[in-house]
Amino acid sequence: MERVASDSVVIVTHGRPEIRSPIFKKHFTEDKWTETIKQCELSFQAQFINIVRSNFPNEPMNTVIKDPAKLAKCLKEAMEYKKSKTSSGNVLRQSMCWIYIYKLIPS
Repeated sequence: MERVASDSVVIVTHGRPEIRSPIFKKHFTEDKWTETIKQCELSFQAQFINIVRSNFPNEPMNTVIKDPAKLAKCLKEAMEYKKSKTSSGNVLRQSMCWIYIYKLIPS
């Protein structure tokens, strides 16, 4: 990573900090880099795409969107999510992402 990154790197992932941070810290050693982690809610569009893909994992997105019944099912679930702001029990779905910011400590 140090060969690619000059003085800062931003990584956006669905991986939770307790899982991803140790992996990233192997490359961004604490004596050279500072780590900042921010949690961010996914946009409605991103959540909708996750709902489509988890409900119909083996179908292309455009096929699902062209089918009125499938589209209605996904839109209904997306609107319910938007109102409640609670994550689905489906493990394929994420309602949050994490932004990791690594900055090189000036020497």
